[in-house]
Amino acid sequence: SGSMGQVYKATSKTDNQSYAVKVLPRRSMWNVRLARRQVRAFAQFSHPSVVPFVDVGTSGGQHYLVWPLVEGESLESRVEREKRLAPEVAASIMNQVTQGLAVAHQNGLFHGLIKPSNILIGSDGQARILDFGIGSLLAENEGESLVDTMSTANTLTSGLDCSSPESIMEPTNRTQAGDQYSLGCVLYYALAGRYPFADGNAVEKMMSHQFKQPTPIRDLVPNLPEGLVTIIERLMQKAPESRYAGVD
Repeated sequence: SGSMGQVYKATSKTDNQSYAVKVLPRRSMWNVRLARRQVRAFAQFSHPSVVPFVDVGTSGGQHYLVWPLVEGESLESRVEREKRLAPEVAASIMNQVTQGLAVAHQNGLFHGLIKPSNILIGSDGQARILDFGIGSLLAENEGESLVDTMSTANTLTSGLDCSSPESIMEPTNRTQAGDQYSLGCVLYYALAGRYPFADGNAVEKMMSHQFKQPTPIRDLVPNLPEGLVTIIERLMQKAPESRYAGVD
């Protein structure tokens, strides 16, 4: 169970493969047309780091989303276990993630909710981005199809530690620059063992992302290579145009 409902391991009758099926709270409304459009977009490309959004539907009055099942340990769990990652390990994982994101962005797909719990590291060392497609639930309102307020609030709160300033102001504002900011927060977390704005309630975290500077990463990880310090600082610029031209 998570902030957006329950996830089940399921086997498809069509191909006998295992899938992760996320069943949303019964009262949810959502943007089905946009979700289906995203499913079609994921069919256009594949990348080892991207777990594609493959199906959406409604059954028995409940909405569900489907991804191929992948196994592994989340980046969040790994950092909790190891306290912090060595710079070369964190850089290797994030390099895989950014390569996958770059391909997704080139295909017009933005994640919008990148956080350590959404990055899975397999026993083969491959990093994989989970929950692609969830953003379509928070999408611009085509008809009466937004997720209900409670689910939206839960999702946003659970992702606040890595939310871009602009997405806090406008939750449907998903861009490659917004994903960059989230990546900066994830990299900071992996290296420092804590989030850039770890303290405070939801409102305080929102304000911090918009107006405060985090404790410099160098203060927390003195031996960090200069290149990584520069990358984190650039990714976490408050203004989207001050970040990189693209994740590549």
